[in-house]
Amino acid sequence: MPEVLTPFPPADSSERIVVQGAFTLHDFGAMGDGSYVHNNGFFFASGGTGLALTAGMAAGRALGNGSRRSAAQAAAVARWKQIDQGALFVSTHGFRMQTQRGMYSWWWDAIGSMQLVAPGTVQFSGDSANGHVTWILGSEWAELVFTFWARVRHRRHPQFLNGGWVPPGWAQRYGASGMSAPGQHTASSQLRGVYAAIDGSRSDSR
Repeated sequence: MPEVLTPFPPADSSERIVVQGAFTLHDFGAMGDGSYVHNNGFFFASGGTGLALTAGMAAGRALGNGSRRSAAQAAAVARWKQIDQGALFVSTHGFRMQTQRGMYSWWWDAIGSMQLVAPGTVQFSGDSANGHVTWILGSEWAELVFTFWARVRHRRHPQFLNGGWVPPGWAQRYGASGMSAPGQHTASSQLRGVYAAIDGSRSDSR
């Protein structure tokens, strides 16, 4: 398997960096708190034309307030929102996310649950340096992240047992990297080698 060059050293001599690619990271929450700035500025002009202008300004101000109020209410609705992006490195020990703000590492033991929610999209929960989080990771290597985690933490995971973690077309993209035919029961020799490395690193750490 070709060596993946990284801007960081391995965690220990048994770690193998398998692939790298781009990623996006999403968190669930509101974009705002529902508040908005209400415009109640005063405008008055005399005369017939002035009265028409005054009425027009009042109507425009009301429309603007209504638009700001609607936008604030929409922003207060919780949803998945992107919080970061950068380069993803997947290894036998976990995965790292390199962003403009720094390098963040997630080891398999720190992740308590994980599931594929769409092709190239995995949702995981775990204990970060700032407390418990639930995030969605988007990457062409999301399926690989999932199967490595399942190999270490949850070999009875339904998606892992039945091969349901492999979406249509992903095997071809995986094959283009030189590690073809993914799947627990149809793993290529390269992937079986990574599995062996994962199992070996787990044994060494016990």
